[in-house]
Amino acid sequence: MSRYHPDLLDEIETFLARHEVSATTFGRLAMNDPHFMRDIRGDRCLRPESVMKVRAFMRERDTATPAPASSDTSAQNVGQAL
Repeated sequence: MSRYHPDLLDEIETFLARHEVSATTFGRLAMNDPHFMRDIRGDRCLRPESVMKVRAFMRERDTATPAPASSDTSAQNVGQAL
């Protein structure tokens, strides 16, 4: 658990589960950094601007596309959501 951003990490982990997206894909899309999740799980300290960018990305995706209704269509929904 990140000691610098535990609340943000919890929010992201919930987002990943809700949208059934990998940590690598999330990092690439949200921050243009495929290692983003590995780094913050390993205690990378983020600038306030980066925290705001991640939260804005998640908020935008949550507003644009509802979470998958069932696991049967999850692959289709993830592609549409992200």
